[in-house]
Amino acid sequence: MDRENVAILFTDIRGFTPYTLEKGDEEAFRLAETFVGLVALAVSRHQGQVVKTYGDGVMAYFRGAESAASSAVAMQKALSEHNESHPNERISAGIGIAWGNPIRTEADLFGRSVNEAKRLADYAKGGQILVSATEKGPLEHLEGLHFLDLGCRELKGLGPARLFELVWREELARLSDRDDQITLIVTGDARLVLEFKKDLPEEIDRARQRLREATQQAKGLPRLVLRGVEREAETSLAELVGEHTCDSGTCSERQLDEVDAVLDGDELVLTFHGRRALHLCREDFDVAQMREFFDRLKTAKTSIG
Repeated sequence: MDRENVAILFTDIRGFTPYTLEKGDEEAFRLAETFVGLVALAVSRHQGQVVKTYGDGVMAYFRGAESAASSAVAMQKALSEHNESHPNERISAGIGIAWGNPIRTEADLFGRSVNEAKRLADYAKGGQILVSATEKGPLEHLEGLHFLDLGCRELKGLGPARLFELVWREELARLSDRDDQITLIVTGDARLVLEFKKDLPEEIDRARQRLREATQQAKGLPRLVLRGVEREAETSLAELVGEHTCDSGTCSERQLDEVDAVLDGDELVLTFHGRRALHLCREDFDVAQMREFFDRLKTAKTSIG
């Protein structure tokens, strides 16, 4: 068994299960093939090797940390270009990279660094590239790479770890909620990107269940009101991130000219195509950061107007 320091990369499609349920096995298989093809090309072009594929995911390794980072950026850019030309079959993925000396056999890799890379990919929002502190070390002095320190986060089964995001877009503004479930990004190519946590669907399902229980327990006018709120919530979620992406914790993009923003006191209201609104309030977002994001969003919209 060979032992050497390598960079291990995991990536998987977000929303694959609901996509399969909606479109069927053949369409889902075709989407997975497209995804694996784009990822494998980015791996081979950066001197990496695909270890295995597992349905909607890919595991690869690289002998150099820089190659792994460059490959991950190439993957996200390739997916973004695919989504631009195929708006009805968008593919969103989270990527995790860790550095270590795993046990390597002919068909697989084993060890803590492998588990860490998988957990990082699971933790990543759609569109994100996450690396561990040990992975960032060999990369921090390289030109052209920008990292955002996300602080210490809890990785399932591994405990607390300091995480860094490898930023691959030109960003003009960024805003995340206090629980790091949603991130909004204004990009240099005049887009508003919404990145969603992979476990966000579970949070949404729990909120829906609580709302259903409250509706069932209420009587008279309160029950009618809660039923209306429940229907409105379902419609808003579907229109915000798409029919299947609202169940996937994925990534959604809007052209800035499709977005309107209003800052009303301590609440930021975003409207898309003049319909439906995303309300960001002080309970979930830092007010100063929210106001700064609003100012930069308006400046970006003005520059394209």
